[in-house]
Amino acid sequence: MLATLVRTRSSPGAIQWFSLGILVLAVGVLMLIPVLHRRRPPARDYLVPSALGALPPVFVGRKAEMDELDTILDGANRVRVAVIAGPNGIGKSALAAVAATRLASRYPGGTLFGDMSREPHVSGGQRDDDRILRDVLGIFVTGLGRPDLEVPATLDERAALFRALAARHRPVVVLDDADDPALVRRLLPDGAGCAVLVTTANGAAFEDCGWPVLPLEPLAEEPSMDLIRAMVSETWVDDDETCRRIVRAMHGHPNALRLTATQLAVRSGSHADAIRRIYSDPATTLSALRQRRGHGAAVTVALQVSYNLLGDDERRGLRLIGCLDRTSFPLSALVPLTGTDETETQRVVDRLLVAGFLSRTSSDPLGVPVYRVSEDVLLFARQKFQEESKPDDRARLLQRQRREPAPDIAGPIAAARARLEAGDLGRALATARRAVELARATGDERMDLALATLAEVRVESGVAGPLRDFVPAGLIDDPAPRLATYRAHRCAAVLAMRCRDEHAARRSLAWIVDNCGASEPDEAEELVLALLQTARLESRRNVELGRAAVEQADRICATLPDEGIDLRARLYRAHGRVYGRAHQRDEARWAAHEAERWALRRGQHLRLAWIAYDRAKLAQPDASSDEAFRYARDALYAFSDMEHRYGRGRAALLLAELHWTDAERRPAHADGHRRRAQTHWQVARDELSECGDDAAERTRQRFATPPYAEVR
Repeated sequence: MLATLVRTRSSPGAIQWFSLGILVLAVGVLMLIPVLHRRRPPARDYLVPSALGALPPVFVGRKAEMDELDTILDGANRVRVAVIAGPNGIGKSALAAVAATRLASRYPGGTLFGDMSREPHVSGGQRDDDRILRDVLGIFVTGLGRPDLEVPATLDERAALFRALAARHRPVVVLDDADDPALVRRLLPDGAGCAVLVTTANGAAFEDCGWPVLPLEPLAEEPSMDLIRAMVSETWVDDDETCRRIVRAMHGHPNALRLTATQLAVRSGSHADAIRRIYSDPATTLSALRQRRGHGAAVTVALQVSYNLLGDDERRGLRLIGCLDRTSFPLSALVPLTGTDETETQRVVDRLLVAGFLSRTSSDPLGVPVYRVSEDVLLFARQKFQEESKPDDRARLLQRQRREPAPDIAGPIAAARARLEAGDLGRALATARRAVELARATGDERMDLALATLAEVRVESGVAGPLRDFVPAGLIDDPAPRLATYRAHRCAAVLAMRCRDEHAARRSLAWIVDNCGASEPDEAEELVLALLQTARLESRRNVELGRAAVEQADRICATLPDEGIDLRARLYRAHGRVYGRAHQRDEARWAAHEAERWALRRGQHLRLAWIAYDRAKLAQPDASSDEAFRYARDALYAFSDMEHRYGRGRAALLLAELHWTDAERRPAHADGHRRRAQTHWQVARDELSECGDDAAERTRQRFATPPYAEVR
């Protein structure tokens, strides 16, 4: 524009006014940038939390309630609280979960879910106020904070940290099954722009709190029909008369409708005819129950019909759940009551899952399966346990529940570590989870050791994620020297080395070396493993420090029972690493040979895969030979067979580097090597990024730019 004014020989005044306008516009933009930056939510370098109760597969008939919640929780610059009240099973938690999902686009801090129920959970025992606050605040701080954030030990510190994080990130908070407004107030964030959804079965307790209370009513007939149609097969959809009888019998109770629809969906033949007869015959007892309007009666009808269609084993299993008297439980808690093995108990539980009596949650960060039962189903199971069990049987079961000897978790812990070394990663992980499940169900004091062993299996298996995802923060931060703490610190050091945080790794390993003694075999073994990791870390910058650490580990290993025969492969592999750093290739090959011999002798297939990887690294300077490629492929195939993601990623990255070097050395075959380098690099990038290792990303410039990006 300015050039046009000059070419047309405009007056100097016009040019000056135009320049002044441009200057004013530039100053305005510069002044507006800080304002826009302040209004933008703070940046996060990790995923926002999305922790909610399970969303219902079908959600219908709550449009008016959703619109009212949107109005109440419209994104104003203050904390907005809405209370959803109604009887158990009316759909409060489902409505809160769906509403929070819709609101998540307005609140950059994600969604947080806090279970305020006082019912016994996995570990058993009623939850008091302090326990509820400790559990919920721990989940909230972990969800909003960075992965390496330290969770405070005291309630006041946790509450202060949560409020600071909430004020910064503005989350949607769901407090489910609350019964005390004072307890809810202690969990409210202070930050402006946060939304809080509270569900309660005691709406009267929240009427004088100043928060809008939304009473939840049963579904109307047509939304109830929509719910039934969405969950059943076409055969039942066409049978409109029977479906309407069922809907009228359930009185719009969502849980009763879902349970009945589940039965309609999974039953066929004679069972389907039985359901039709039950809901069409007004002379039956259940038809009489249907005339008693109310939520409890509707659920009782649905549960009784479903219960009558179960087999004998499933009925007994449901009664035993009533004896167990927990809203959530692991399988190991039910096995002692059934008097059968775990496989048979699992079969019964699976059938109860299909029938809709139970739900399986995956929210447990440890990956231990936990089964949940609604309060209506639990009440029904208690009633059946009292009505249909003989007095002697009830007394015997209750006595068995109180006096059942706690299983020894030392066996599963040792078996998990042995299976890990054998390369059976799937069974090792399942066994470690089994040890945690047993310790948690029985209140075993070695719970921390089981957790640390699970962490070891996951880390050695190449599972991604910060250690705090599957080991309590108190275990990592525990200053007391004990076996579980040593194992947890060693796992933390391994993860830190993968993330190239050498300072954190060195700190964890130094703590083990300084505090761990060699008087007990288990502690001496942990000390040896920590020294081997120290040698791996220190030899990167000082070979002599690495050599000293390996020699110290060798001396301690010689004092162990059987002279540490199970650690010999690791020990010789560490020797080979140090020799390789010192460019002593012959000694490094000898150490790799000895490590392979001991690993073969002890059946340690995971060590054999890593030894093949080490041999490929030793032969890497001479990439034109077949030796490096052969060992690298052997390692890749071995890790792939084990489903070891981290090892597979490292082996694939090594093969990519070998092909890249060969492409430069052999121009005649350069295109083929470049294609293979690109393929292996993509595998390495996908696997290592999932394991928290950025080694592949550091080589992106080499493999993601021409000439490699051109040959895909």
